[in-house]
Formats: sequence, structure tokens, C-alpha cells
Amino acid sequence: MSLRPPSSLTASADDPLAAALRQETAGEMAAALGRAGARLETALHRLDGAHRRLDAARRTAVDVAETERRWQTRHAEACEALWALLVQRELCGLRRHEGMLREYGVPPSVRLYAGPAATATPVPPPATTHPDAADETAAFGPATSPMPDEGGAR
Repeated sequence: MSLRPPSSLTASADDPLAAALRQETAGEMAAALGRAGARLETALHRLDGAHRRLDAARRTAVDVAETERRWQTRHAEACEALWALLVQRELCGLRRHEGMLREYGVPPSVRLYAGPAATATPVPPPATTHPDAADETAAFGPATSPMPDEGGAR
């Protein structure tokens, strides 16, 4: 036996208040997605800058340990921002993330460590130069996604 609310309590398709509520909800979802995307973009930009500074520090052998620590902090921020965007996309019903990951240019190391615990897990700094100066495979490993392909039904 199933329990349903009385039909007088359910919103009809022509109810203007229900339509306004649906529109407001969709707007809030879009705004939250936009904020999460902007946060990820900022975090990736900062990570890129930290990577460049790390390369410069290694070439000059000046303050390498401190620069590596800053890179790890920026990496953890990018991981957390990616996780927040993935959660927001899932809440909005967007289940396929590969295109978004390519569009933002998310490095595989950020994909691998994405999540709120990224700050608790020390990530080894990249062993080679910035991907613009060297092969990305050498800097971040193979470009495979740690996330399973979501081509199947859920």
C-alpha cells in the first residue's frame, strides 16, 4: 500500500507559485554551479602559478622546500575545489564529468586526489618541470582518469 498526499495539496502544472519556485530553484542550482566552477578555475590557476614558481626555485636552488610546501597547499585547494564542483554537478543531475574535466584542463594528479581529505594526504610534488616546458606525462603521469567511465546506466 502506498501513501499519497491529497490531490488538493499537490501542485498542479498551471500553478504560478509552483512554476516560480521551480524557476527560482533552477536559478540557484545554476548559480551554485557557476560559483563552484569559478572556484575550480581560480584554484587551477593558482596551482599553475605555484608549479611555475617551483620550477624556477628548482633551477635556482633557492627556497625549494618552502616552494614545494606552497605547491602542495595549492594542489590540495585544487583537489577540494574539484570535489566541490563534482558534488554540485551530481546534485544537479549531471553525471558525466569527462568533458568538464577536459574543458577546465584538470591535471590527472588533481583528479586522483580530489576530495575534502586532500589536505590530509601529502602529495609528492611533481618530479619534472611545468607541463608547458615538458611532456605532461612526465610531470603528472599518464592522462588516464581515476574515475570510472560513466557510459553505463546508473
